[in-house]
Amino acid sequence: MFQNGEWPWFEGENEDDFDRQKKATEQHNREGLVTLLRQTGESSIELYGVWDGDFDFRTPPAAHEEIHLEAILGTVFRFKEQGFYTVLRA
Repeated sequence: MFQNGEWPWFEGENEDDFDRQKKATEQHNREGLVTLLRQTGESSIELYGVWDGDFDFRTPPAAHEEIHLEAILGTVFRFKEQGFYTVLRA
């Protein structure tokens, strides 16, 4: 979540069953998104990360990133809230 101008991410040292399940769910979701984006046939796709109901087209994105599709599958990859992404398929 965007906080104080940045996106903090904390990796817990003591992983429990809940953490392992959450990671498995996140990986499943990333794989599903990559599959969906591949099926579009587009060479690049634009994504903008917002919470439901928190969209204001007058506010510029907090970050712009160009990433390769495969980057989404990385275990440390996280979409940044209010981030605008150009995802490249090739």
